[in-house]
Amino acid sequence: MRGWQITRTGAPGDVLHLAELPVPEPGPGQLTVDVEYAGLSYADILLIRGEYQVSLPLPCVPGSEFVGRVRACGPDTRIPVGTRVIGLCVWPDGPYAQVTVVHEDHCEPIADSLAGPQAVSLIGNYVTAHLALHRRARVQPGDVVVVHGGAGGVGVAGIQVAKAAGATVIAADLGAERAQACLDAGADHAVDVTDPAALTHAVRTLTDGHGADVVLDMVGGDLFDAARRFVAYEGRIVVVGFTSGTIPQVRVNQLLLRSFAVVGMNALTVLNEHPDVHRQARKAVVELLASGAVAPPVAAVRAMEDLVDLAEAFIDGKLTGKAVVHVGPSREE
Repeated sequence: MRGWQITRTGAPGDVLHLAELPVPEPGPGQLTVDVEYAGLSYADILLIRGEYQVSLPLPCVPGSEFVGRVRACGPDTRIPVGTRVIGLCVWPDGPYAQVTVVHEDHCEPIADSLAGPQAVSLIGNYVTAHLALHRRARVQPGDVVVVHGGAGGVGVAGIQVAKAAGATVIAADLGAERAQACLDAGADHAVDVTDPAALTHAVRTLTDGHGADVVLDMVGGDLFDAARRFVAYEGRIVVVGFTSGTIPQVRVNQLLLRSFAVVGMNALTVLNEHPDVHRQARKAVVELLASGAVAPPVAAVRAMEDLVDLAEAFIDGKLTGKAVVHVGPSREE
């Protein structure tokens, strides 16, 4: 089979090589899947660079999210051959190749009618947003939800999942173009946070001083510091990541004096240590897509041969929406 492999970490253009590779076999509790589409995320770039909190086993076919059809089943599995699934791969057999490996407990059957380029967003971005908003923040209809980094993958998912829950959404991102992308994704209001102080002013103004019941923070840095000022009484700040590169600090007395909470959410921890919780979120986001309550925007779908170009466009910030690699044929074609 054909696939992209790395034998060392570094810039995608330097370390990714398209090669002929052996077809992997499923182990106990595993499935092999003929890949239709694979997602490209910020975490995938960091893994290829060797800058993530976990390291890829080398040599490795990178990538994580995929849509495909079960090719073969290992012992102790229940999902039959031919089932269409979304899932997260088992490294070193990632989805930037024609066949990937997945633990059965790490994938979810989906209908043939769901568009692959949209469905590939669910297992990463939308499950993350659902866990953060529903499991950690306990979002309720009528809540005001502020989404930092709203034009990013998890940000867009957060906007749409919050809207589906009946919340009012204020989204924040850098620059007028990315603020408009937040509105296009469904946010009620969007703020250009080139000046982070603008967000505090906007939230207080738009909520008549009430503040944000929930803050979904993928950015950290100055935006987290702003959130401490505009979060409402008994509000919840959910920390998902630090794309600014700055990990903020919070003094516990601030939580006491202002009566708000800061909680964390790591979807991979949930997947590995609390698989039933992850499964509930997977089912929920598949249902949201099937019902039309969410509509993941797709920035680009590129052939497998164009993975490096897609990665470079992603790194340069030229894409708004999901970056998708078209690996193999699907019934949509």
